Parts: sequence; C-alpha cells; structure tokens
Amino acid sequence: MGMQDSVSLVLRIAVLVGLLFALLVVLTYTGIVKCSALPGWCSVYWTIFGQPKILIVYGNSGLGNPELLRDIIADPITGTGIRPVMMHISRIGLGNLNQFDLVIVERCRKMSSRQIKMFVDYALAGKRLIWTGDAGVEVSNEKELVYKDEIDENAEHIPLNPWIRKLDSEYIFLDELLGVRYIGNFCNLKNCPQGEAISVGLLVPESTREHPLIKGLATNLSLYIFPNEDFAVVELLANVPTNVVLSLDFGSNLILQSGRELGNSVPLIVTSGIGERVAYYAMPPEMFANPKLEEEKRYYSIPLKMIKGMISG
Repeated sequence: MGMQDSVSLVLRIAVLVGLLFALLVVLTYTGIVKCSALPGWCSVYWTIFGQPKILIVYGNSGLGNPELLRDIIADPITGTGIRPVMMHISRIGLGNLNQFDLVIVERCRKMSSRQIKMFVDYALAGKRLIWTGDAGVEVSNEKELVYKDEIDENAEHIPLNPWIRKLDSEYIFLDELLGVRYIGNFCNLKNCPQGEAISVGLLVPESTREHPLIKGLATNLSLYIFPNEDFAVVELLANVPTNVVLSLDFGSNLILQSGRELGNSVPLIVTSGIGERVAYYAMPPEMFANPKLEEEKRYYSIPLKMIKGMISG
C-alpha cells in the first residue's frame, strides 16, 4: 500500500469516527441512548456540553416540597451534586425554560392555559420534562376549561379533564403529553385517617426493575403517606403510548367515595415520548423520602434515580 493510499485510509477512518461520534451525540441528546450506556460517556458528554442544568418550577399551592427536592438532588454526598435552579411560575417564560436541560414542575396546582402551553411547547421541542402530582389542575379562569358539549353538542355542559385547556381558539392537551388523566388527590377521594403516616399499598415495578428511574429498587416496599402530603390518582389514556414504570397496588379494589371503582392499582410513575423524555410522578418524588417518616420507610433512590434516569439513564 502506497503513502497516498495510507493517507486516504486514515482520512476515511477519521471521517467514519467523526460521523459515529456525531451520531452518538445526537442519540444522547434526544434520549434514545442514555449516556450511562457507555462507560465514561457521561463525563465526556458533560465535559463537552456542560453539566446538565436543572430547573424546578413551583407555585403557591399543590402537592410537593420543591425545597426538599432541591436539597436531596444537590447533596454532594448522597445526591447528585447538581444544584437545581428554583423559579416561581410567575417568573417563567419559554425563554427561561429553554436554558435548561431538565424542568421539574411541582407544588403548582393553579396554572393558566398560557403557562401550560409553555411547558407543552418546551417538551414538544425535545426537552426533558417532569410533571408531578396535581400541577396544573386548577385554572386561572373558568373560560380556560374545555367542556364536553364543545366536542359533542349532545353531551352535558361539564368540563373535561383540567389538563385539557383552551387558549383563545387553540386547544392544549397536556394529558396527551403526560399519557394520563387526572382524577383527584387520594385523600380527597378516600377518607384518610388523621395523625400518623399510613400505608396505602405496595410499590410495584410494572416494566422492569432495571428501568433507569427505579433501577435497584427493592421489592415489596410499602408506600407511606401523611394525610396532608398525599398523591394524585390518575388513569392511563388508552390512545397514548406510555411506559408505566411504577404502580401502587392497593391489595383490593379501590372504590372512591363517589362509588367509582378504579381496580387494584394506579400508576405512580409514567413515561412518554421519544426516548422517554417526559415523565409524570403522581407522588412528588421527594415525598418518597419524606423526612417525617422513619428511616426504613424512606426511599431516597426514587428522587435520585429520577435525575440520573432522565439525564443519563
């Protein structure tokens, strides 16, 4: 092989390596390949593009303790060492969101249609979004709700799910983005005993215990809640492709005060979208590690795996 042929071969190999590297970057960015899938790739990826930027958006009411979530994530020893930025919903615009690699929304029950559209647009642009609990189920104005008779003139004039909104003449389907429909908060649907923490059922991995969001989670764990720190009850949308990661098994048919039967279990963690870039947590993740609970009843791995699973897998 002559010198010219050798140079040509080296150039071809270099181009191929460059293309493979570019492909790996794209696959990692889109979430199709988690950076942890290749040893050392997370460090290389973050060195080139910077450490992931995380934003926690919060409001004035609703489920969740954003300060606790921030502290769990930021702990340099037991957490990730990444300190999320916290910002009130009133200060958020789409430009703010686009500066971050991962946005978490919690304790943000009341939200306008314009604000919900902002998060939907952020996620549809390929960004990573975590929605929690009852965020966005309370409207700023009743005119933002979509009523059944707007879809079917023969139906009753009652609102559809609060995650289906109207902004002027545009319809916004947050429920389809999340893959679930909000029913209500558990302790509003059932009479929760007051006082001490109660066990409401067992945590059941639905897909595989190797899923990045729950990897290594022990089996037969009971979920404990305090009455004023409960979780949202949701049901899956039949026409939306989702991955149920974790469910809560009540051990018997859950019958609501209204008489409606929900079956033996409800989803707690659901992912959707290409590369599972959108995740819904019916219980705010930090509440799995509620400091009010006894140590053996806290599951710190869930909020930490949430970050590692969504960012690096």
